[in-house]
Formats: sequence, C-alpha cells, structure tokens
Amino acid sequence: MSSPVTRPRQSANSPINTVTKDDIEASKEKLDQWLRKLTNDTVSWNMVHAAGSVIPGVGTVFAGIDAIGDLLTLIEGDREDFLTWVSLGINVVGLVSFPGVGPARLAVRTTLSTVRKNGLAAISAAMLTALEENLNDKTRGALEDFAAAIQTRLSELLAKIAAEISKAFAAFAQMLRSIASDDGQKTLANKTKTASLFAGPLFAIGAHFLIDDRLLSKSTCQELLSVAKSADDIGKLTAQKVTSLGDAGKIGSIGNLIAELVSALARRKRRGTQPASVAPQHVSHAQAQTGQGGMVTQNTQRHTDRDPGCKNKTASSTGCSISFATGSETVAHADFSLPGPFPVEWVRTYRSSLDALDHGSLGARWITPFTTRITVNDTGLIYLGADGRNHRYPNPKLGKHHYDAVEGVLLVRNSATTLVIARGHDSQEHYQQLSDHYALSEITLRGGARITLHYDHQHAGQAVLSDLITHQGDTPHQHIHTQLNDHGRINALWLMHEGAPLRQLAGYDYDEHGDLRAARDEHAAQWAYQYQHHLITRYTDRTGRGMNLQWQGDGPDAKAVREWADDGSYDTRLEWDANIRLTYVTDALGQETWHYYDILGYTYRIIYPDGNEEWLFRDAAKNVTRHIHTDGSTDSYAYDERGNLLQHTRADGSSIHHAYDDQDQRFKTRDAEGGLWKYDYDPRGNIIETLDPLENTTCYAYNSDNLPVLITDALGGSKHLAYNADGQLTRYTDCSGKVSQWQYNALGQLSRFTDAAGNITAYHYSAGQLVRLTLPDNTEEHFERNAEGRLLSHTDALRQRTVWHYNEAGLIQQRQQADGSTLAYRWDKLGQLLELRNENNSTATFAYDPAGRLLSETGFDRQTIHYQYENGSQQPTHRSDGDRVWRYDYDPLGRLSARHAAYQGGKQWQTETFAYDGNGNLLLATNPTCKLQWFYDAAGNNTREHQHLHLYKPCHVAIWQHEYDTLNQRIATTRPDGHRVSWLTYGSGHLLAMKVDDVELLSYQRDDLHREIVRHQGNGLQQRQSWTANGQLNEQTVALRGSSTRLLVRNYRYDDAGQLTDLHDNRRGDINYRYDPLGRLLGASSQHKEETFAFDPASNLLDPKAPRRPIHHPPPKLLDNLLRDYVGQHYTYDARGNLLERLDNGKKARFTWDLYDRLTRYEDDRLTADFAYDAL
Repeated sequence: MSSPVTRPRQSANSPINTVTKDDIEASKEKLDQWLRKLTNDTVSWNMVHAAGSVIPGVGTVFAGIDAIGDLLTLIEGDREDFLTWVSLGINVVGLVSFPGVGPARLAVRTTLSTVRKNGLAAISAAMLTALEENLNDKTRGALEDFAAAIQTRLSELLAKIAAEISKAFAAFAQMLRSIASDDGQKTLANKTKTASLFAGPLFAIGAHFLIDDRLLSKSTCQELLSVAKSADDIGKLTAQKVTSLGDAGKIGSIGNLIAELVSALARRKRRGTQPASVAPQHVSHAQAQTGQGGMVTQNTQRHTDRDPGCKNKTASSTGCSISFATGSETVAHADFSLPGPFPVEWVRTYRSSLDALDHGSLGARWITPFTTRITVNDTGLIYLGADGRNHRYPNPKLGKHHYDAVEGVLLVRNSATTLVIARGHDSQEHYQQLSDHYALSEITLRGGARITLHYDHQHAGQAVLSDLITHQGDTPHQHIHTQLNDHGRINALWLMHEGAPLRQLAGYDYDEHGDLRAARDEHAAQWAYQYQHHLITRYTDRTGRGMNLQWQGDGPDAKAVREWADDGSYDTRLEWDANIRLTYVTDALGQETWHYYDILGYTYRIIYPDGNEEWLFRDAAKNVTRHIHTDGSTDSYAYDERGNLLQHTRADGSSIHHAYDDQDQRFKTRDAEGGLWKYDYDPRGNIIETLDPLENTTCYAYNSDNLPVLITDALGGSKHLAYNADGQLTRYTDCSGKVSQWQYNALGQLSRFTDAAGNITAYHYSAGQLVRLTLPDNTEEHFERNAEGRLLSHTDALRQRTVWHYNEAGLIQQRQQADGSTLAYRWDKLGQLLELRNENNSTATFAYDPAGRLLSETGFDRQTIHYQYENGSQQPTHRSDGDRVWRYDYDPLGRLSARHAAYQGGKQWQTETFAYDGNGNLLLATNPTCKLQWFYDAAGNNTREHQHLHLYKPCHVAIWQHEYDTLNQRIATTRPDGHRVSWLTYGSGHLLAMKVDDVELLSYQRDDLHREIVRHQGNGLQQRQSWTANGQLNEQTVALRGSSTRLLVRNYRYDDAGQLTDLHDNRRGDINYRYDPLGRLLGASSQHKEETFAFDPASNLLDPKAPRRPIHHPPPKLLDNLLRDYVGQHYTYDARGNLLERLDNGKKARFTWDLYDRLTRYEDDRLTADFAYDAL
C-alpha cells in the first residue's frame, strides 16, 4: 500500500447544529497535547482553573481555539509563513468589533474560511448559496452586499485584527511567564491544594493553570520563558504581516479571497421564485426561504464511530459499501424470498464492525432481519439492527419507553424479560430474554400478519434459532427450519410442509475461525468469501466475479481503505482526515470526492471532483431540512414531531403540503397549484378511498390478508381481484367482466397466463431462471441466463440465436447476432461506456467529465458533439455540433426554460422558451412562429389550449377546449371552428364511438381483449378484423353495412418469429416477404413486381442495383450510416446528416433545415413548400 498523501490542514464549515461537546473536547485536546509536551507532561489543559482571555473579546470557543492553534504554529515553526498568517487573520476576523457590519461579522470567518479551503477556482454555485444562508442566519441581507462592504472597509478591518493579534501574543507570553517565574510557581502550587480542577467557567482560550504539588523543573521553566520571548517577537511583526493580507494581488491573501468572492457572486445566475405563468382562477404561491443555514468553522472535530441510516438521502458509502464515515464494509446478499401475507426476504448482511456477532449462528459479523438482537452492558442496551449497525439505548424501566427520533423507533419494556421495538404503526419486533441477550421472538405487522421465531436448538448451553413460522392472524402459512452443524452454526435452511422438509432454501459453509466461507441459494449457485481477522478481503457473486478489499487495522474498528473488482474496475481508495470528519474518496480514474459528515455519520457536504458541491442541513432527528444542490438551487423541508413531511418548498419557491392523522397516515396533500388530494384508511392502515381535487372518488376493499379485492372507480365501474394463499394475483376481472388468470409454480414463479380470450402463455424455468417461453400459438423462445440473471443467449422460434458476453466486471462486452456479426462495448474503470464498435468495425466514442457527465460523443460518422455544463448544472447548458451551437436555460427545478441555436460565431439566434406550472404541467411554449398556451383544472387535466399563429398578419388565435369524465379521461374537444368532437368510452377508457357535434361518425365493437373487431363508419361501410392467438392482425374485411358481400379482404400470415410473410389482398393479389436472420426485410414480391433490399453489416440500407462484388471481397459498408445512392437516386447531406439534395434521373429536389434540424423548405421543378413549427 502506498503511503498516504500529505495534505494541508483542512477546516470544517459545518451546520451549527452538528457541533457537539465532543468536538469542543477534541479541540481542547490539541492544546492539551502541546502543553503536556512543553512541560514534560506536567501542565495539562484539564488543569485549567480560571481562564483569562488570551485574545480579548473572544466571541466563540471555536474561533479562539483555532486562533491559538495558529499562534502555536508560528511560535514553533516558520514565523514568516504567509498561509499561517492568513489562517490566523481569518480565525480572528469574527472576534473583533467592527461597526457597520453588526451581527454579520459572525459570518465573516466562515465565509473566508470556506472560500480559502475550496480554492479560488472552485467557488461553486452551491457554496455561494450555503454562504448566503449562513449570512441570513445571522442577519438579513444579500451576500453580494456583505462581501462588497467587507472589501470596501478591509483596511480598517485588518487594522483591528492586527491589534487583537498583538494583544493575543502579549497575553500568551504573559501567561507563560506567570507559570514559569518563581512567584508563579509558588502561587500555583498553593492553589493546587485548595482548588478544584473544573471550578469556574470554561472560556475559549487562555487560562490560569493548576499545577501538581511538585514545581516545574528549571529546564522546563526556561523552555516556557523561551516560548514567551518568541511570542513577544512575533507580536512585533503583527502589524506588517496582517496589513499585507489586504493585498488583493497576492494569491491566497484575505484581500484576494474577498475579491474572488465578489467576482464569483457577480458571475452567478440568480434564480427566480415565481412561476413564469399562472393558470386562471388559481393562485400560485412562491416563497423564498432564508435563514435556515447557520454554520460554524472548526479546525478540530471528534471522529465518529457511527454510520448513518436511510435518512442520509445521498451516498454514504462507496459503490460496494465502504462507509465514508467509519470505513466499515457492508455486504448484503439475498438467499431466497417466500411470498405470503408476511413475505420472508432472507437477506444476509455482513458488517465489519459487528464484532458482537463474532460467534453468530451465520458466521462472524453476519446478520439478517430475523437474527437481530438486543444486548446488555453497563450503560444500557445495544440494539443490533438488520443492517448491521448498532444503536445504544438506555434500559427502560417496566412500562417505560425510549424514542429514537433519528431511527424512528420506539423501545418499550413491557415485562421484566421482554422488550418491544415499534417502527411507527407499521410493525413491532418482540424480543425475549435468552441468557445474556434478548433474542427476536416475533415480528407483527399492522395488518395482522406476523412471524414467530423459535429457539429449540441448543449448543454449548445457548439457545439457537430453530424455526420461523409465518401467520396471518392465527393461521400458519410458511415454516422454515434451520439445520445446525457441529459448531452450532446454521448450515442449511429448509422449507417445511406438514412437519417434513420440502426443499432446501439455502446452505452455508464455515471455516475453523467461524467465518462464513460459502453460501448457496436453493439452486446451488454459490457466493464465496475470504477473511482475515473476521474482516472480509474478497467476495464473489454467484458467477465467480469478485470484489477485493484492503484494510487498515485488524479489529472491528478497522477501516477498509480500498476496494476493487478483479479486473481493476471500480478501484476506490479512501482516506480520513486527521483533524475533522472528512473522508477523501479517490475513484479508479484518480478523481477525488470529499465527504463531510456529522458525529452520527450523516452527510452535510460533498465536494465533487469538478469542484461543484452540495449541502444538506438537518434537524435534530437527521431529517433533511434544506438541500442545496450543485447548481445552487435549494429544496426546503418541514416535519412534524414524528418525522412526517409536512411541507416541501422547492427551488422555485412553490410548496407542497401534507397532513397526517394520529396513525401517521397521510390524509391530505395540497399540491403546488392548490389542488387538494384526500385519502381515507381502514383500521388496518389500508387505503380505502381517494378523492382528487375535483372530488372524484375511487374506493378500495380488501380481504383478510389486506390485499385489494375490489376497486370501484368514480364512474361506478368495478374491478375484482383474487389471490392464492401466497398473496399472488390469480384472477383479475375488469370493469367489463373480462377475466385474466395467472398460475404459479412451486417456487412462486409465474408459470401460466391465460388472457381474457383464453390464449395461454406458458413460462418454464431452470435453476430459477426463465429458459423457455411458450406463446399461445405453441411457438417457443429459449433463453440462457447465468446465476445472476444476466442474459447469455436468446433463440427465437426460427432457431436464430443471439449471444451476449460480459467482462469480468459483469458489464456487457459483446453481442453476437444471429448472422454472426458482433457489436462490441468498451468501458472505463468506473463502468462508463467509452466505445461502441458496430458490425462495420466503426466506432462511436464517449468522454466524460470528473462528475460523470457526458462531455463529448463521436458517432460512427466521426462527427463529434461537445457538451458543456455551467453553474453546477447536471444538464448540458451548451452543445456544439459541427457548425452549430446550442445554449440551454433551465428553471429552478431543472426543466428546460429556453433553448437558443446559432451557427458558430454567428450573432443571430433562434430562441424557443417554455414555462411550467407548479405541478410541472407545460403552460407556455413560444418561438417566433407560434405561441402555445395550456390551461388546466385542479386535477391537472388540460381544459384549454390557445395557439397564437404569428405566421398570419394579424396574428390568428385558435382556441381548443377539452372536457373530461370523472375518471379524468378526455371525452370531448371543441375545435376553434366551434365543432365539438366527442368520444364515448367504456371500462377504463376504451373507445366505443366518436361523434362530431351530434352526428356519429364511428362506432366500434371490441373483443374480450378490447381490441377493435368491427368498425361502423358513418358512410355505411363496415370494417371487420380478427387477430391471431399471439395478438397479430389476422384478417381485415370491408363491406357495406347489412351486406354479406365483402368489398375488400386482406389476410395476413406470419412465420414462427412473428414476421409477416404473406399478405393476400383480393384486389391486388399476394405479396410475399423474406427476411434475413436479423429480421431485416430482404425482398417483397408479387405476381407483377419484385423488390429486393440489401444491407451492410450494421443494417444500413444499400443499393440493391449496385454492381456485385466478387465473393472473396468483403461486403460494402456505409461507415457514416448515410445512404448516398439507391436505385438510381443520389442523395447529398450536410455535416449533420440532414438531406440537402435528392437527384432522380436528372431532377433535383432540395431540402432546407432550421437550426433545430427541422425541415423548413422543399423545392423541386414543380413546387416549393415551406414549413413552420411550434416550439414543440
């Protein structure tokens, strides 16, 4: 392992509510170490009795301690070091009195510190938003005004800083002399006998120290006096050094930092909060929320031993689950699942820190949702959760409880030997005391389903899990039995039936150290594991593909510092900062991401390799209250005391509100446009009624297993559902009484589907994977898959076989098609596609930025498209392609608000703009040709559309109006000319008839699958059609209504792969079609004409009349995928592949395109046609 990189000291600019007492103690320990070293372990920080301030006017404990750290660095090191003077100036800047700035001075230190640590080239949009939130937490105002005020009065500020630093050095020197002098020694020795170590208030810095009875040695006193002299000498340099920090031309100075901050603020895009357009009769509210992002700067923090839960809301671990906070490794593998009212998902989770289960029944440090437990220690209880994390709780007295708001669980003691963990109102875990711990005995769900766990096995005097039995109410359903080896570990799990083993669900092997070495699913596919000191060093999936880990340490607190796949893919290295809670994560391409987190491991800041960053502010329960995205946009959240989301204020200022009942069930939601959605529940928590904002009601009814059996829509239509004992759908009857049925095999996999017309599709499996599909016409398709479900081959009903190959990382490497041609893929070490090589051996290539965003793509035609991203956007803001360039603008929610197109270097832009309502519905789309407007009702139905046609002078406005039924299905449209087109539907929206005004033009009859079988036209014609069992069109006829004479008859025939081979038309005769193994059309022939087609290996159409090549020559290829000659016609294209000219027997046709590649003009010898488009 290479030695770690020496890094400059970092500071943490963290949300103020992440600061803990432990962090204060950690900062004091740094000073304590210096004092002990200087005084031969005689004077310590914990001997502080009464603190005098070393820096007068100290305002916060953190700034003071960090300033002392810089002071000590100058004393012990290079007193000319510029960066240390900058740091000292920043650490003191928030402490001085500065008229005119007021409370905002408290934000100065955090602002300058953040800008300095990020670097001048990385002042991201998110960072500016975070700094502005920090400022507004102290005082109202814009960050621009704040920065400009500091810049204007910087000289005055630096003078005050210099004075404070001079006082600091003088006071520090005086403190050391008071300790080292003879009088000071005697005084302090006398105080030791009478004073308490912790008496009096604790201030940030400086102190009077209590010293042990023995006096300091003369050599130690001389050392203290020498340090005091150094402090005096440096104090004399202060004025000159601090004044130089104002030089804006000196990179890294305070003046330079402020100048760069002002410049970055001038460049950033301000985001509006009000939607661009508001629907009539609606009041849309948009509000910008500020002042929720207070921050502090810390140079020292206590490291954490906790990992976050699901509330983290962003990645808290590497792709293969090394925790950023602690370095613990987590591996989760699912061995089997059993359906039922209480579904059993047997997921094993390994966590490297879970040493409490070093002697666990599934091997060291493995746990499942059914092997969780609660242990007891001197301070209380430790709950070992299903994800391997442990949670420390007090031991409640009988009838008392403890609520963990972070995890959302309630711990209750309901007897001397039992404990209950309730997860809201959804489930309860019951624990029974077994010797030295509490073992899981039952899990109950709100709907009445439960699982009981039994411990009838005994090993070495300990009870071991023997049986798991699921129930719905009092009725048993599934029974799983464990089989133990000679060491008391589970080596097999069996599904039982009437007391006898039915099938083995999983098997396990262990080594002599108690580590799980292999696990097999019920199809004997195997995962493999390797360890050192119970720390996993390698594991494979069920195809043998492996991940490897490297560790720092060998105990349960060891950190996984590297992970990589067998082929070197996904190689990730982690390093933890020595002073603050910060982890550096370096990916396989050497790109580094910084993760900052609090004392519980929850992320609050991420700096990405491209310099962009995001911030997350949280409440005490770790719910995200404010999320600043990489583009500087912000989402805010409010919760009730139980953690239910009450309000989501989005980046555009719009809000969505929710209300909950006392069972934590959401019964109201008011959307961003004011629409009110309502919900009602039964006592088991099943939703039984929903009302949309138009008061349209849908009702639900359930069986005893809490499965929906009846759904009644707002029109009164009913859908009926039935299930088997495992809770799988077996029968569905739609609103029209049409029935579909499903059957399953013994493993719970779908084996047979019968549609409402009686057509049967059968599914066949091997080793748990689908291997054969039998269609209703008895044709078959065959599949091969590996143990992880990756498709290896597909053989169609014509025995044409396609094969897929994968690399060592499990990514697709090659597709070999039925004709032997291949398509190849190449990936980088991060799993990003780099190259696609087609059947012509042409390549398309892709390039990415450090954040994984696409920077360029070069097609098979060797034309390259470039993308740029600005202001932290995750969507491209610029695109260039040949002689064209596009610019894109987005609204605060990331929706396209404008696009602009021009020629490279051109001054004329084609612009189109878009606007949306609070629910994301498109309100406006404009360009120079047309303006479109849409209007919606409270349920989001488009009720009116206005088309402003600027092509006409004066502008014409066409208005379309739409009507809906209670299912919110469109049933009528009134056209701009006043005519009303209406539709008659049945069931869930199937078209039955269409009218114009009051005249019926079309009516339909449909089969049991709701496919059209008869169409009655207003002109008296009647069209009939029939379908094959596989759903293909079989026959079409046209006749006069009431007549048995068929005017037109067409019959269709297909091959076993479903390709049309014959079309019989009673007027035109027969047409036959031929295909190659890839399904490409090779020929179409009738009795009068035959047409043939040819393709290159990449399926580009070739000229079939081109001279044939000798057999030994390779087939022709269109390397740019553009057809230039075809049956006597010649085609010319622009650089973007748009057709410019077609030459046919000397006659030219010309095509003109706009900057969005839309055809705007067609010209030939006969006519000219112009085309105009709306923005869509």
